[in-house]
Amino acid sequence: LREKWGGIWGRALTEKRSLFANEGLHVPEGHIPITSVLVVPIIYAEQVIGVLEVANKSTDYSHKDQEFLETIAGKIAPILNARLQRDREEREHQQTDEALRQARSELEQRVKDRTSELNEVNEQLKQKIEELRESEILLRERERSLLEAQRIAHLGNWEWDIIENKLWWSDEVYRIFGLEPKQFGATYDAFLVYVHPDDRKLVEESVNKALYEEKAYNIDHRVIRPNGDKRIVHERAEVTYDTTHKPIKMAGTVYDITEQRKAEDEIRENHQAL
Repeated sequence: LREKWGGIWGRALTEKRSLFANEGLHVPEGHIPITSVLVVPIIYAEQVIGVLEVANKSTDYSHKDQEFLETIAGKIAPILNARLQRDREEREHQQTDEALRQARSELEQRVKDRTSELNEVNEQLKQKIEELRESEILLRERERSLLEAQRIAHLGNWEWDIIENKLWWSDEVYRIFGLEPKQFGATYDAFLVYVHPDDRKLVEESVNKALYEEKAYNIDHRVIRPNGDKRIVHERAEVTYDTTHKPIKMAGTVYDITEQRKAEDEIRENHQAL
């Protein structure tokens, strides 16, 4: 039974040794006839890295032929290994370059996408800031208009945080009382100091009825400015309660009716004189 052409070649590689055959080998259909063959594996660091193969010698192959080809294979081995190593390094380098190009491309796309997102967010933020700025300008204009209206009408507003006992006055309330903010203690007791002594009982009783009896706070009383001037004011207020119906805030208005009272008194005196 003739050995197959691929068989001797495969055994030389797997067994890592040289083989020769001088009888005809069985070859695939269409392959040139092989009458004899010498196969020598090229080995480097105990690894087969190639093969030297000759065939169809006019005379039989011998061990001398085998030794000669093995010598050549030994000299070729380091050269071939170096070439194969260089080829592997080039392939690895190409693969690394391709991976880097791909990573760079993906990163550039992600940066581009992120930049686009950031630009969009930035535009939205700029628009929001502009809207807030316009709203702030409008709010300040309205506040100025309100303060001017209060000044013209001699009407101010106030809020009293009952829990913290902190009193807030608008600018016009300070003008009505003839005070500067730093002159006022911003508490309920500090407010009472400027109420006319004869009217304090009325004010305190009206406040208590509003807080604890839900009576309307709608009174006229006198105030005494630091320079001694007396003014007459009309006050209205509402009370805010918490969930337990405990009063927590009182807010209202102060209207300087001094000139109005003077005019009413003059009219009344004129009528009495007739």
